[in-house]
Amino acid sequence: MRPGRDVAWRAIAARALCELGWDGDVEEAVTYWQRARGLIACSALDEATRPRILVFPRCRSVHTWFMSAPIDIAFVDAAGRVIQRHSCVPPWSMRSCARAYLVIERCSPREVASRVQGEDAWCALSG
Repeated sequence: MRPGRDVAWRAIAARALCELGWDGDVEEAVTYWQRARGLIACSALDEATRPRILVFPRCRSVHTWFMSAPIDIAFVDAAGRVIQRHSCVPPWSMRSCARAYLVIERCSPREVASRVQGEDAWCALSG
């Protein structure tokens, strides 16, 4: 991986995460399998019980196929500005944004809370 590319996506994602107010363990989805899998096979929390956040550089479309719980999705432009935000996206959905430079995903906060507390709390899905 080229160092310049690594720094570029991190700076763009950092600006967007600040705007979103999202905090957690940020990881880049690099390989084909990491990108295809997304949060499907990942724990919602890292070992320190911080929310897991995935960044997909050079991405304009994501899916929630095979997910077991809702996720939050943010589409970000090359300057790090959030141009679309979707909360509590249910499983078996797709979202896209033609102007996006990268996409950021996380498990929805209510889902994270339910995993921590052992409750079965799902987001109230809105149209």
